[in-house]
Amino acid sequence: MALDATATEANITDSIKKYFLDNVRTIEGKTVIFDIYDPNADITNNTSLKEWIFIKFGRLRRETLTKYDFNIYLFTRNDLEKYNLSRLSDTVFKYLSDTTKTDTLVRIPIYDNLTSVVGYMVIIDVDESEQGEAYEENINMKILSCTGLFGAKA
Repeated sequence: MALDATATEANITDSIKKYFLDNVRTIEGKTVIFDIYDPNADITNNTSLKEWIFIKFGRLRRETLTKYDFNIYLFTRNDLEKYNLSRLSDTVFKYLSDTTKTDTLVRIPIYDNLTSVVGYMVIIDVDESEQGEAYEENINMKILSCTGLFGAKA
């Protein structure tokens, strides 16, 4: 028996990838990666890259009201006062809330094989970390820990 399209982890992660690539990369022009160990990315050694975003998928709890956690890591280079990190955080955060809605909750479309929308994930919580140094000297990092809810036939 096949899983319903709303309950497959592949559809969920592909939909989140599409959402951030369509918005943060295409509209905002920011570098977005999904595997920090991607040898093609080589982010930390690319000194010409001043800011980037890494999205790490987390825990999935499949139920009728499914909960999914993921983290968004924000990085800036040579940003002593972390001003650019704050700006990057603001840029990404605007895609995690929707001020045009009364409840301000963003709805991320969930696609079946990236073809048709089968539901929406509502981002119900974004927990922001403090700004700190990461990896190596002159690289700052901030984490946005996100929780989404959506109806699923699990």
